[in-house]
Amino acid sequence: MPFKDGVVGRVIHYSEQRELILELKINSKLVEVVAKNVFVDEGIFLVKNNLDKILENNKSSKVIIMSNSDGIDIQFTEFNAHQKMSKPKGYLEFNDVYYRDLIKINSYLLNGKKIIFIE
Repeated sequence: MPFKDGVVGRVIHYSEQRELILELKINSKLVEVVAKNVFVDEGIFLVKNNLDKILENNKSSKVIIMSNSDGIDIQFTEFNAHQKMSKPKGYLEFNDVYYRDLIKINSYLLNGKKIIFIE
């Protein structure tokens, strides 16, 4: 369903706990929006009314929106923030094309066979 120009959404799930899960496609980026403690039509209305606030934070991957007595509470979560991990000494990179052969060689060595031909 269209929300705004360049923003299209669809309902993914509605739970018994009154949580509406929407998936918004914002200029080819997917954002999951969870509206808590609402009925389906209230949740869609809540997301439509607060769409500008959701669009302000363009780095978030998941948005949780709740209506309470004080107003609207919006929480942004960023899942696409990656941290560079250092490789501990002695570990193999599994993007290596020969890792299957290395595992096969190690299994033969474990079984006591000493000669293996790599194809």
